[in-house]
Amino acid sequence: MQARENRAGVQAAVYRKLICPNRSLSTTAMLWLFLAYTVFALSLGIGFAVVGAWMVLPFTCLEIAVVAAVFYFLFRHAGDYELVIVDDSRLKVVRRWGDSEVCDEFQRYWVKVFLAPGAGGWYPSRLRVGSHGRMVEVGAAMSEEARQALARDLKNAVRR
Repeated sequence: MQARENRAGVQAAVYRKLICPNRSLSTTAMLWLFLAYTVFALSLGIGFAVVGAWMVLPFTCLEIAVVAAVFYFLFRHAGDYELVIVDDSRLKVVRRWGDSEVCDEFQRYWVKVFLAPGAGGWYPSRLRVGSHGRMVEVGAAMSEEARQALARDLKNAVRR
C-alpha cells in the first residue's frame, strides 16, 4: 500500500494488518454447543440418580461448571485482535485482550523488526517490533509461515 492523502489532507496508512486468532465457532454456535452438552450431561446424571447412583449427579454438575468456565473464557476473548498500522511517521500496535485495549506507538525511523527463532527448534519464533529498548510482541497467534511473511512485510513497510 502506498501513502495517500485523503480529503482532509491527512496521510493514510502505508501498511495495515489486522491479526485475529483462529475462531472455528461463532459465539452463537458456542452457546448452542454448550446448551447441547449441558442437556446431555444432565440427562445422564439424572438417569444415574434415578437408577440409584445418586453421587454421579453432583459430579455431573461440577463437570458442567468447569465446562461453563471454559466457555466463559472463550466468550470473553472472542473479540481479541492485534492491529499493526504503519503510516508516514510512526508504527502503531493496538492489542485487545478481553476487556482491555493497549496501544503502543513507535517512531517509524527508529523501529526495528526482530524475528527471534524458537528455542531448540521446538518453540515458535517470536516477532518483536519496537525502538529504544521497548519491544512489543506481535503475531503470537499466527502460524510460523504467516509470522515470517508478516516480518518481511513490516520490514519493507518501515523502510519505505
